[in-house]
Amino acid sequence: MESEDLTQLPNQYLTEMPRAARPPAGAGLGALYGVLVWGASYLGWIPGARILKPATQHPGRRNALMIACHLVWGATMAATLRELQRANAEIFAGYAARDAAPDGGPALRKAGPIPEPE
Repeated sequence: MESEDLTQLPNQYLTEMPRAARPPAGAGLGALYGVLVWGASYLGWIPGARILKPATQHPGRRNALMIACHLVWGATMAATLRELQRANAEIFAGYAARDAAPDGGPALRKAGPIPEPE
């Protein structure tokens, strides 16, 4: 049985994901994404599944709170994703992945010097 190089899974996931499906990178776009998730949820699938009434039938203060929470969630998600992408690029900088080493060697081989963090 071949062993799989698990260190490359996050990188493969982010590079092979279709561009339209990737979460936004900037905090502003992340906040917008959060509001879109709120709208699709509280005006769409949640009432459609008969879990809650639509947001239009909820108190305005509750909707304002939920929108604010989704703004923060979206911006935080975008900032977290950006930091994970930077860390991934830094950790694997200077290394080239090998799918299967015929000699049973390490899964990563050094391709050049690792740059110092800024």
